[in-house]
Amino acid sequence: MIQVVAKTATILNLLGTRDCLAFTEVWQGTGLNKTTVAHLLGTLQQLGYVEKNADGRYRIGPQVLELAQQRLRRGILSELAEAQALALAGELGGTVTIAAFGMGERYKLAKASGEAGPVLDEASGRKSNIYDTATGRLLLAFADASEREQALARHGMPGIHWPEVPDQDRLFAALDAIRDSGLATKGSPDGSIESVAVPVYGPDGHVWAALGSSVSAGFAKPGDSKRHVARLQAAAKQMANALMVRLGAGRPRPSTDA
Repeated sequence: MIQVVAKTATILNLLGTRDCLAFTEVWQGTGLNKTTVAHLLGTLQQLGYVEKNADGRYRIGPQVLELAQQRLRRGILSELAEAQALALAGELGGTVTIAAFGMGERYKLAKASGEAGPVLDEASGRKSNIYDTATGRLLLAFADASEREQALARHGMPGIHWPEVPDQDRLFAALDAIRDSGLATKGSPDGSIESVAVPVYGPDGHVWAALGSSVSAGFAKPGDSKRHVARLQAAAKQMANALMVRLGAGRPRPSTDA
């Protein structure tokens, strides 16, 4: 198995050095057995890692390019998340978490506390129950049907993590309500902390992350809650604009706010 992987890597590395190569060039350039090269090229073509042009020449396929793009997106998203979490935690004085969703799991991109710095929480676990946080609930609300199925398969029903939704119908209704409002909330058992989360959109128009914060449940003045949510939404929009610029999607669209 290791030898097969090594030979496959040899072919891909060679194809990565040129725009297109004929079969003979791949065979001679890798020094591998001719039959092995033919078999591996065929398999890679079926999987989308290699493309065969109309003239019979081979080149790197879209699947490899997509993997590279995914890594770039993750790196830039994590970088922006850390900067935004630190800035927002310092401004709000609470804990700010930015999380993403993948394979049915919510995982942290960045978490920062404003109580002592602000500082990034390097020691925090990257995964937690998806129902137990406002960011997790928001990410699940914006997930497609297959992603929701993955999350349910991994986590089951919320149970004690979200007692207000005891069955699947009410769970989906609650998720739809979050999606419609663009806001997820979660209170702690003693009511002393309330977590809120808003979506961060990527250049493709889909939600790439959730930006959330934990704050005191009792706000000092009327309207503080709305102002807090508005600040999170502004930060999420700032992240979305930065993603558009960094990933080559052009300049941020001008605000349509009155």
